[in-house]
Amino acid sequence: MSSIYVVESGACLHKDGGCLLVENKSVKVKYPLESVENIMLCSTAQISSELLQYLMRKNIPVVWLDGCGRYLGSVQTPSSIDIKKHLQQVRLLWKRTTYNEMAKKIIKAKTNSQIVVLRRYNRSATSEKVVAAIKAIYAIAKNIGKCEDYQKLMGYEGVI
Repeated sequence: MSSIYVVESGACLHKDGGCLLVENKSVKVKYPLESVENIMLCSTAQISSELLQYLMRKNIPVVWLDGCGRYLGSVQTPSSIDIKKHLQQVRLLWKRTTYNEMAKKIIKAKTNSQIVVLRRYNRSATSEKVVAAIKAIYAIAKNIGKCEDYQKLMGYEGVI
């Protein structure tokens, strides 16, 4: 199985029998469709509706990125998505207590990661400013577990 990355602006993807045909102004490349695991399209690459339908029937995801590599969107079939899991996640997020607890865990993890990065940096730099920043983060992090308001959590996250 292989991943296909199309980064050439203006490239076109088509289905040609049992092959994926990628063509540009000057180049044509064929790949056997049975070996394609996923496709990543960048910039202004185009894909035919016939190929897109084939990929959806075979549960092969297609992802689009812009010219800078930022995610734009993707095409995935419903059979590749666990709908029950997504519904459960949405229901949990609607409960304010679950929302706050989840936010606390995420911010605590982010805080711990920031402290690890600063400590690693300070191994070679040995800066008093970095030591002071770590102490300040610890002081703020103590309040995260006690916080019941998500807006205050966002404030703590912003300070860290």
